[in-house]
Amino acid sequence: MGLPSKWKYLMNRTTIEGRFARFDLVLSPASEQTRMEAAGRYEDRLPRWEVSDGRHRSTVKGFPTLAAVETYLDEVTITRGM
Repeated sequence: MGLPSKWKYLMNRTTIEGRFARFDLVLSPASEQTRMEAAGRYEDRLPRWEVSDGRHRSTVKGFPTLAAVETYLDEVTITRGM
């Protein structure tokens, strides 16, 4: 019998957070400000997650799903090399 889906989700999030940490980036639930900015741009889906350097608001990127976050992580890995 496999792990419950909640455990798989937490393990996946922890893995993604660890990979971002190598690039000094932080994964966190989207803040209210990030959601409001997305709504102001009339985006189809409001972000549930955000990635930033943890210091500057201008570095925040919002994503609707963890799958979208993983895609961005792959791009970061390719461009920054690791």
